[in-house]
Amino acid sequence: FFFNDTATTEIYTEQIVGSVRCVQETDNGQQAVDKIKQRYASHRNYMYRLVFMDCEMPLKNGFEATEEIRKFQKESGFDDLKIVACTAFIQEKYELKCKEVGMNGFVTKPVDF
Repeated sequence: FFFNDTATTEIYTEQIVGSVRCVQETDNGQQAVDKIKQRYASHRNYMYRLVFMDCEMPLKNGFEATEEIRKFQKESGFDDLKIVACTAFIQEKYELKCKEVGMNGFVTKPVDF
């Protein structure tokens, strides 16, 4: 799971995913891409299954990161990864952009429980 916002990470981790085996954070989209590639290279049997991707991360935004991850997946042959967009933008154009780059879902933040 990747966010660039620690408070958001804690909320999602505690209230949505509860008892997951592995939660990791990144500070930017490039780190998210790098972690997925590194995980594939070293732990193919224990790949990430779900990524919450902040759309507005620095260095490489969530859209760019998702496109690179999807390209890597095609080249590597693994496809069991769900990417859910996390964004404060609620306009329909952002949801459409998320789908265009290959994200599986869309969640607006802050999340109200």
